[in-house]
Amino acid sequence: MTARRLLHRSIPSNQNKLEKARMKTLIIIRENAHSWLRDTFPGQHPLLVRICNKSFLEFLFDFSIIAGAREVRIVSDGDMAEIRDFCHDGGRWGLNISYATIQKSDTITQINNKNRRFYAAERIIVLDNLLFIEFNKNESYTEYLASSHVGMLLSNGQGSVYLDGADQQSILEQCGSSPHISIPELGSLPEYFRLSAEILRQGSRYILPGYSNEDGCYIGRNVVIHKGVEIKKPVIIGNNVQIMPGCVIGPEAVIGSTVIIDRESLVTGSIVMHNTFVGEQLEVKNKIASGNRLMDPATGASLQLVDAHLLSEITSEGTVYEGIVRRLVHVLAALLLFIAQLLPYLFLRPFVGEPVAGGTGHEHKTAQLFNRLSLDRFPQLFRVFSGSLRLIGSQPAVFRYAETEEWPENEMDARIVEQFCTLHSHPFGDIPLLLKALLNRKESKIAAS
Repeated sequence: MTARRLLHRSIPSNQNKLEKARMKTLIIIRENAHSWLRDTFPGQHPLLVRICNKSFLEFLFDFSIIAGAREVRIVSDGDMAEIRDFCHDGGRWGLNISYATIQKSDTITQINNKNRRFYAAERIIVLDNLLFIEFNKNESYTEYLASSHVGMLLSNGQGSVYLDGADQQSILEQCGSSPHISIPELGSLPEYFRLSAEILRQGSRYILPGYSNEDGCYIGRNVVIHKGVEIKKPVIIGNNVQIMPGCVIGPEAVIGSTVIIDRESLVTGSIVMHNTFVGEQLEVKNKIASGNRLMDPATGASLQLVDAHLLSEITSEGTVYEGIVRRLVHVLAALLLFIAQLLPYLFLRPFVGEPVAGGTGHEHKTAQLFNRLSLDRFPQLFRVFSGSLRLIGSQPAVFRYAETEEWPENEMDARIVEQFCTLHSHPFGDIPLLLKALLNRKESKIAAS
């Protein structure tokens, strides 16, 4: 009988005792640790940097839960506002998370002494300066950790795993075999890149985000994969992703959330981080794409692309201030358009039938002129004044971003244009786009709703 079978066989006999063997986790993170991650992904706390579309901290939570812990305390000698905003009380993981501060000079012994009240009578798993632990969700850790001796369990020079708190030997017999647990080397961009590929290849060992109907393929919510796209496993795709026709994704591709990969692009052996636009016919091989930066893990070189059509960051709708400015700009532009169109509209309107927004099928020359002058959009300007409709933007709007280009032949083409313009739009940049849409009415095959 193998050692693993001995371990699993011993579990049922100790099940009642396991219920008495309570466990907690103490996560220690120091401000100056993992500075390479702060340099590589600025603006993100190292614990919140994602690997395989999941933050390092969430992987530590997974290990804690599998180990039997339901209470976690995070301590740091730096600012934890970002971590608090992300975790709150831990309810979404089924955990009870608390926080505490330490001094930069505190040793592990001093930290443990400061948190003795948190320990109470439970066994404590202390994760000191760790970002990731290699484990296997299909193995049992609770009995092993509860019955192991107090002291250091693992260390690799970058971080350590300690066992502290109450000794559970009186509750549980010593486990005869240990499940897989190790600390990977993680102190540079190449090691991060290798670990990402390893997690993806061994995805069945971890709890990866997304739906997986087959091994090696994890897909999130609201993912649109158009016809003609080739997916080669293993691959993981986040939420809110659009992959356009002709693309090849994988093998060993990590696609983050809120990502657009344009037509006939290739992503293989690479990581596309969250909020990234990959342009048309672009090859991303063994690289990390993050916003408009393309990084080579092998050399550490980083290239910042200035052409937004190749690689760029997907921005959100912006701040409240930007939203106010955009609305003001749209209202003023609509007012000028209203003044310019009022007399032509009053003069031509009696000679055409019921105007249909975006209609181009009228055969009468007057009706065609009416539409080419965008007078069919005139009634919708009042909705811009009321704030219920944008003057120009993605559907719905008085004028669609798709109408700024002549090449869209169908709705799918229109969505590509609108996605790109939405990513790179700003309040004052909408004005030249509006002028393009007005001048392009003669050629545009795409209509507003």
